[in-house]
Amino acid sequence: MSTMPRRKLPQTLYKLCLEEAELLIANSCQNIHDRYGNYDDEFCRIAAQELQSYLLLNIPGILLDDICDRRRFSAHSTQNYDPRISLSIYIHKNMRKFFISETSDEKKIGSGDSFWVTQLSKLQNIVVLDMHLACTDEILEVVGRTCLKLEQINIVSRLEPDKGKINSYPFNALKLKFFVSDDGLHHLKNCKLLKYITMNKIIRSHVGGKMMTPAGIRGLVKSLPQLQSISYNYMGIVLGEEMDDIDYLPLTCISDYIADVKHTQAIARLCLNLHHLCLGVQSDIIAPEILNTLTNSSLQLVVLELDQFPFCDEMVQFLIEKGKALHSLRLRSGNILHPKHVRIIGETCPNLKSLSLREKDTWKYLGRVCEMPSSFTTCSQVLFSNLECLKIEGTDWIPKDIIPLLLINAKHIEKLSIFKRNHFDPIEPILFHVLKYNPLHHLKKFYLLLGCDIKMCTVVYLAKNCLSIRELAFSKYGTDGSAELKELNEDIKRLNLDLKVCPFKLE
Repeated sequence: MSTMPRRKLPQTLYKLCLEEAELLIANSCQNIHDRYGNYDDEFCRIAAQELQSYLLLNIPGILLDDICDRRRFSAHSTQNYDPRISLSIYIHKNMRKFFISETSDEKKIGSGDSFWVTQLSKLQNIVVLDMHLACTDEILEVVGRTCLKLEQINIVSRLEPDKGKINSYPFNALKLKFFVSDDGLHHLKNCKLLKYITMNKIIRSHVGGKMMTPAGIRGLVKSLPQLQSISYNYMGIVLGEEMDDIDYLPLTCISDYIADVKHTQAIARLCLNLHHLCLGVQSDIIAPEILNTLTNSSLQLVVLELDQFPFCDEMVQFLIEKGKALHSLRLRSGNILHPKHVRIIGETCPNLKSLSLREKDTWKYLGRVCEMPSSFTTCSQVLFSNLECLKIEGTDWIPKDIIPLLLINAKHIEKLSIFKRNHFDPIEPILFHVLKYNPLHHLKKFYLLLGCDIKMCTVVYLAKNCLSIRELAFSKYGTDGSAELKELNEDIKRLNLDLKVCPFKLE
């Protein structure tokens, strides 16, 4: 086992100190709760304030911030005391970043409670604020009044069942109440330094409670001079209307999953610094014209994600014109993935670091298949030499024709995911053919989900010879109980290796 991956490293002294300090604070919060009850008690609030003052006198505020951030992923966050006690200790006037916890009861603090209003009113120096699934218009009113240095915010709305509408089975997610509306977005207009906004990716007209609209999002985008990204999935509707009074927007990342030509033209006109674009179409009929619009634009995209776009001649022409700038490409297409498509991508996108290719099973493209340009070479020796992350998924693609083409020259590959939904010939000859040319020395994560068995001896070989490997997952077809796997896991544990081998069953 001497050639296996590196061992787990011990925690740094700083992380150990953070863990111990967090535990001490959690114990103190529990003691306060046991003595005074919940945060509604005046003496409980006084005790929490005294503990915060003591901490800030004895440790730097930035250290308290790191302990606060660590609580999101810690076992100590599963507590038996009122979460407002610890939050009131962690939140202080010089705080720069705050993320609501994913693993505690913090999201259950009611919107009618004045707690968040009081605490957020302190944060005049906050730069990053995350109120995921806890945000309300009332919170955004305080943010717009107080947090003027804010650069990044998560305003995903608090959600509750509409009790007047959810009394029947089955549960209908469309009847959830939202608590962020255009009024809340209006308050955010005061935060002129905002660069990144994470919000509900979709808005529905049938939800209960408050509601955002494309017009409200449009007004917010117009009012923020440094805004680079807002995570709404239908930005084409926002930018494609009522923007005649705007010549330029600083947006660098846009998603539009009901794209049309008008939307794309507006995006290309307004967002000259755009480098990350996600587009989806409802019908492949309009996709070629959208691709032509991108080809003829001045945009130099670095990251491109396309959903339901066929691999047509217009796609080829776009890649010829714009492919050199691309570092990341995700293509979900109705075409059966063909080696020709892979070679076109490799030759037109020499700087790709991340590539995701997926055949969509729900529909198949029936139009004319693209032609290989006559100027293209037939030699694949230099294709994908910069690739670091690869994901390939589908039903009908042929691994023996595709995998070597993608991997033989990908000497820097770090993450590899291969999904095949039906049976094909054994994977071993394909993998060992690749390994003859590319030993995968930089590979850290390998997910092999295939429509056939992989031999345990191959799993062991990969674990021993891919020296950077950290995660190795493979389809579970009776291999989970094998002696080889058991022995491998025993060696991993005995040698304290930083490696996880996990067989699992395909659904």
